[in-house]
Amino acid sequence: MRLMSLAALAAFSVSAFAQPAFDPPPLPPGCTGAANQPCALLDFTRRSLAPALTGVTLAPAQGQPRLFLATTTDKALPAFRMMWLEDQPMTAERAASTFINGVSQPGRNCITDLYGRPTAIGQSFAMRCTGGQSPAIQIFFHAVPGRQRLTALVFLAPLENGPALLARGDRAAIALAQAMTPRPAPPPPLAQTRPGYSPPANFAQLRADCADEADIARQIAGCNAVLANPAETNNYAIATNNRGHARERSGDLAAALRDYDQAVALEPGYVRSHVSRGRVLTALGRIDEAIAALDRSIAIEDDGWTRLERGQLHATRRDFTPALADLDAAVRLLPGEAGAVSERNRVRAAQAAAAAPAPMVAGNALEALAAGLPRGYVGEALLRAPLGPLPAGDALAAYTRELLAPGFAGLTVSPLSASNAAAFRGEAPGLPSLTLRWWDQPDISAAEIQMRNFERELNGSCINNGILAQRGGDGARVMVFTATCSTISPPYQLWWLTAWDRERSRLLLVAAPSAQGPALLAGGERVLAALGMSSAAGAASPPAAPTSPRAPPQAGVPPPAPREVQTVRGLMRDKPFSVSFPAGLDQGNDANLDLVLQDAQQELEFNLTIRAATPSQSAEFDARVFGDGVEYVRMLQPRIPGATLVGHALMSLPGGPAHVVHVLAPASGAVEALRLISLNLYDSGRQYRLLFAVQESALERRREAIGFILANFSTSNTQRPCCTDPVAFP
Repeated sequence: MRLMSLAALAAFSVSAFAQPAFDPPPLPPGCTGAANQPCALLDFTRRSLAPALTGVTLAPAQGQPRLFLATTTDKALPAFRMMWLEDQPMTAERAASTFINGVSQPGRNCITDLYGRPTAIGQSFAMRCTGGQSPAIQIFFHAVPGRQRLTALVFLAPLENGPALLARGDRAAIALAQAMTPRPAPPPPLAQTRPGYSPPANFAQLRADCADEADIARQIAGCNAVLANPAETNNYAIATNNRGHARERSGDLAAALRDYDQAVALEPGYVRSHVSRGRVLTALGRIDEAIAALDRSIAIEDDGWTRLERGQLHATRRDFTPALADLDAAVRLLPGEAGAVSERNRVRAAQAAAAAPAPMVAGNALEALAAGLPRGYVGEALLRAPLGPLPAGDALAAYTRELLAPGFAGLTVSPLSASNAAAFRGEAPGLPSLTLRWWDQPDISAAEIQMRNFERELNGSCINNGILAQRGGDGARVMVFTATCSTISPPYQLWWLTAWDRERSRLLLVAAPSAQGPALLAGGERVLAALGMSSAAGAASPPAAPTSPRAPPQAGVPPPAPREVQTVRGLMRDKPFSVSFPAGLDQGNDANLDLVLQDAQQELEFNLTIRAATPSQSAEFDARVFGDGVEYVRMLQPRIPGATLVGHALMSLPGGPAHVVHVLAPASGAVEALRLISLNLYDSGRQYRLLFAVQESALERRREAIGFILANFSTSNTQRPCCTDPVAFP
């Protein structure tokens, strides 16, 4: 059971207590019910809700001036009732509560929940009534609060027609907002080229899917829907880029490149499309074009991450001067970013090695270095030219076992997939989940490019920790380094071995979940010893995740343990955000929310909702309106009986000032007591509502995770260094 099934009941906007900025106009006079008599309310309904009334016939109900009987051509909703309500000023939540209390009967169970995304002027609710002597019904209730009145639109149908009723009600709410708010500008000219276009009923979900990378097919379908909607012209470049990213993840690089090219043509100033083009061109081996794409991106916005990527490309070409110029800029633009520093160190070492290569060891000297090693150790060949091609099939599996035997006794390998003969699944004592993958290319830089591409398959989430050890041999060289992929789920530790001569490059990746990282690196150290190499650090341990600069630790206080994190950024221009969160939380799916994070133990859940805000709304204003919280708690009681206010306060977060409200929801049946912590931030005409639900028994052990998310939430979707220390909350 999702924690938010209860927590969502507390997701009231504190701003709802304020006087609304919008005032709905009075409803026209209702219908008399007499046949062939004009009815202003019926005309208003047909005109204002037209997009939601396709295939619907409305007839006034006898003796009910504001009630209409609707029949449709939709088999999923053959008939329903629709009514208008008008009342004194009140909040949308209070109006919904008043309405459901009015239709409740003894022995009948009626429940209410928020439904859909709020429109610019109102909020929707889904209600169900079951039990008793009456049939079960579904109700869609949309309230538009104002200074002088509250207007509500209500749809009712049998419960079995509920999904279709709610979908039609959602379209009606959107249409009503458009009809009641002024339109200062004419529709885009493109709309005139598509006469009769009507968005699909689930367009809101499709639009959200376009920004959701959880499912490739669903993201492509969502972006196609956005691109088909003439009202979304402002997002065409973004949707095309997002579709390209989905196709890139599917492996269709040619289609992805076409999308990125189109996105650049649609909006040449959209930086992300240039970066995406560079990434795919790199994967296709078109390095010069990839560098040119990043040149254009940096000319638009000098971004540290793009500098880091371009520097890596220059380095693969052994163009060390421009590479280091870019990496110096990346270090400057990304203060505290460990990946930029380690990459610069790696390239500096490669430049030094190229300028003054280590002396090649003659054959007899090589034999002396190999003294005491297992007789015929296959790793010795990596230090001799020519490398030659790798063996194939079962011979490659045997070669892999022999190469790694000094470090991983008892290693077994088996094919990972039928489509990649150079990838294996491995298992050794203390290492039950190894992944092994070879690249072998007749080009001295191709294997390194493949390594970069693999890291990009992990969404650029790996931090290269620099060279662990290197050694020159008889015409060939071996280099070993590690990478930490702490911001993917699950996090991974990587160990790379690369060898090259003047004609060929070869690369082996060994990967293990971070929990097995120490055993992986210790085994790698033993392989280094077998190769006559050793790391400066000796037995390695997993490096810490990149962090922002902090004050030096006090004497006698141990440094904090490394924290594994993930980062999610909003992909739509009208809903930008970025949030980093600790490992152990996974993204969920909910069409009504912009982000859901949940833990496997169901102790903690985080929801993010982004909506339009009026110029007068602010965290400070919310705090003033909230007052002592008595009204807020009173409104919670019908939904969460016994709810109590723990506290509320204004907080200064890195993402901006926020008003935080902390509520205790008592245990109810099998559901234990919950702490509900909601915050409102405002930026650029948007309200960001952050809501945490945490089990009462887990509050203290989850407090740091909540504080970490609050400290690392931003109302911008630009990349930024991570991470800031957790903040305290009331």
